[in-house]
Amino acid sequence: MDVRETHIGYTLTKESTAEMKKIMFTESSFTALGFRAERNSIGDLVAKPIGLSENNYSISGGPVVKLQGILYHTIHFFYGDHNAINALVAHDPSTDEVYVKWSDELSNSEEITYKKGKWI
Repeated sequence: MDVRETHIGYTLTKESTAEMKKIMFTESSFTALGFRAERNSIGDLVAKPIGLSENNYSISGGPVVKLQGILYHTIHFFYGDHNAINALVAHDPSTDEVYVKWSDELSNSEEITYKKGKWI
């Protein structure tokens, strides 16, 4: 749809639709969990995954632990179609470097069930 003329729409061919899906949903450059650090518009340090475009992932995490000047974050990283990675990410505030210390990809979440008060 043309945003200036919202009553005007466009029809796409099967080929152009397939090409748009490939552009929007392809994760071919993502091979391993890694981050680059950058400052956002208000100056906060943000870790961005390498190889994934904006809005193609989500990150949630727990409390931060500081050990010998390094900040450690446990994260749950979700991307693509039901892909998940648990990781321990380290941040060196003196250099703003962010790196993965440990990660474990969850490969088959369908086999994990909750029974009688615990995950099996």
